[in-house]
Amino acid sequence: MRVPYKWLLEFISIDDEPERVAELLTSKGIETEYVFDIGEKLEGVVVGEIIKVMNHPNASNLKLCLVSDGKNINTVVCGAPNVKKGIKVAYAKPGAKIHGGIEIGKKNIRGQVSTGMLLSERELGWGSSHDGIYVFSENTPLGIDVNELKKEGDKILEIEITANRPDLLSIYGVAREVSLLKGVNIREWQVEEYQRFEGEKTINVILEENSCIFYSGRIIENVKVLPSPSWMIEKLLLCGINSINNVVDITNYVLCSYGQPLHAFDLDKIEGDIFVRSAKEGEEVVLLDGKNYRMKGGEIVIADSKKILALAGVMGAENSKVTEETKNIFLESAYFYPEKVRYASKIHSIMTDSSYRFERGVDPEGVLKGLEEASCMISRICSGKVNKNRIERGSLKKEERFVEITEDIVENIIGVKIEKNEIKDVLSKIGRIEERGEKIIFFPPSFRKDLNIKESVAGEIGRVYGFDKIPSKIPPITWVPKRKNEREILYRRIRNKLTGFGFFEVLNYPLVSSDIAGRFYQEKLLRIENPLVKPQDSLAPTLLFGMLKSLKFNISRGEKNIFLFEFGKVFTPEERMAIG
Repeated sequence: MRVPYKWLLEFISIDDEPERVAELLTSKGIETEYVFDIGEKLEGVVVGEIIKVMNHPNASNLKLCLVSDGKNINTVVCGAPNVKKGIKVAYAKPGAKIHGGIEIGKKNIRGQVSTGMLLSERELGWGSSHDGIYVFSENTPLGIDVNELKKEGDKILEIEITANRPDLLSIYGVAREVSLLKGVNIREWQVEEYQRFEGEKTINVILEENSCIFYSGRIIENVKVLPSPSWMIEKLLLCGINSINNVVDITNYVLCSYGQPLHAFDLDKIEGDIFVRSAKEGEEVVLLDGKNYRMKGGEIVIADSKKILALAGVMGAENSKVTEETKNIFLESAYFYPEKVRYASKIHSIMTDSSYRFERGVDPEGVLKGLEEASCMISRICSGKVNKNRIERGSLKKEERFVEITEDIVENIIGVKIEKNEIKDVLSKIGRIEERGEKIIFFPPSFRKDLNIKESVAGEIGRVYGFDKIPSKIPPITWVPKRKNEREILYRRIRNKLTGFGFFEVLNYPLVSSDIAGRFYQEKLLRIENPLVKPQDSLAPTLLFGMLKSLKFNISRGEKNIFLFEFGKVFTPEERMAIG
């Protein structure tokens, strides 16, 4: 994730250089991979438009692109996978100097002269991506110097966020972490007051059971959809997000700032009520990426009485997107089931900034705050009349979590004694604590989903306290000879005999399709409640299915003499080992 340093400093007051903050985060287990300085001025790089794409006559992996810079049309050889007609790109003219001081000239590439170069994010010095050329939004002026799109110099921290720390997937979340590690105060997230009105329009939201934990929304009328202010465009570009329009940009701004995904629908394109429901197998929808998707069944969708409006938590549909003609919007902020968003994202191969966060779990306390923050910004930037009635379905209420911690527990887990007052000091900066005799009762905040067992809490204490303060020592090791297991001896003998006869041992995946298994296996199957994909929704009741799959794999590759065997567990109401 990218963290523009100046944006970070809007939440905390520190004097450290970005490199020092990067070192601090890395030393505390939050790997900061790069620090990019985007203050570097580029020379001779402008916004161009690809007006035609042709195949390279001498290389199948290269394309010939006709690129217009507003004055001239030049031919550029490019091998990027995302090159296509009509996109706005960063065009480096002959003589241009790009990131790192590299000079670009005319170059003969496989018999074709390339007049300049199309640049990736890394070549622009705006980030680490080198997977394709950088694409600007459609409304970016043609021929403008790219330095104009980066008016102020800044440095960007590129942070690797692990799956257990979704609280760091926002600028505010990283600022909160830095404030904890440095012992400084953070400017708390407070939504400014704004005017609300009695709206003329209404809409009803129906939440299907087990479709969503909590769903909220609000109607905003008389919205003026225009290009975003320059400061917002610049901030979003620093995070790798192109500007669309002021409404969509505000939802992305709240996402980057505070980590709460939002979506805005064109209210006038919604027919009837809004339904949050499971998709029916065979339903189709064109999403905002322009692709048509056929539902497998079981995905959660946002729909009206006639059509799907969005794949919940993943991406909105083309049929209800906000455009310059939009006058009224319905603004959505929700807390979807992480496993259901993950299922939809995986089976349709769609990864978005929203799905990435929903899959890992958003902060429940940020759902309504995010809605209010975006409503406030839309009222001020887009002149929208915010309906004072907020729609809420489902519930965010959960039992308060707590973990009991003592000095001994911490010492047994991390191997060093930390004084009780030090433990209390660390935990009180993260969440709420109570003392009950020798025990410290720790109540983790809603955004720290990883702190739910004593081992995690003890590890967090050690991390904040400083692993560098923990002395290195080899623990005493007592070796007890393992008794020979008759079953293992038997398996070893069988394995040696079979391999001696020319057999190969295989290890197959223990998940199978219930549809296929049910045709051959009449006994009860052990099903998985939330399978990632339907072909793997049951545990294998026999090794036969895996062996047949291995057999098919080898036959399809021309093998004729196939000798295979497998030891493994089969999963029936009574678990047992088997040999296949």
